[in-house]
Amino acid sequence: MPIFSHPTWDIVLFLCLMAMGFFIGVSRGKKNIVVALIALYMDLVIFPILPIETLPVSGKNYFIVGIFFAIFILLSFLLRRVLKSTGEEGWWRIFVLSFLLAAFIFAAFFVIAPKEIIVQNTWGFSPLTIKIFLNSSYAKYWLILPLLGILFF
Repeated sequence: MPIFSHPTWDIVLFLCLMAMGFFIGVSRGKKNIVVALIALYMDLVIFPILPIETLPVSGKNYFIVGIFFAIFILLSFLLRRVLKSTGEEGWWRIFVLSFLLAAFIFAAFFVIAPKEIIVQNTWGFSPLTIKIFLNSSYAKYWLILPLLGILFF
């Protein structure tokens, strides 16, 4: 097979990442792989919202990739801290996370809802709900705030 006899850099990188994940999983546990997967999902949600293209830097492509991986590493460390629960969750932390969960469910509904329901307001949403969840300047925050809530509450 030419893939293994003359591998390209991307195949070698994939195999190295796979081996690294395997050895981390074996030595430190499956939890660390799960944390990395969740951090990557979070990064994929956060990253497109950041105004990186407005930054005046040379070598922008490398800079963007570097920022992506820096956020991924930061989220991985923060999630490891979060998952080391002490069992002392205060009621106010649960309240904040519950609020963010409800808001995220609303935001997700408005993303997947048929446009005619929203445009014609056939379900009778209040003006406040429409303003908070459908306004484009607020909508992106409902994707980020639950992630921050997970990390810091």
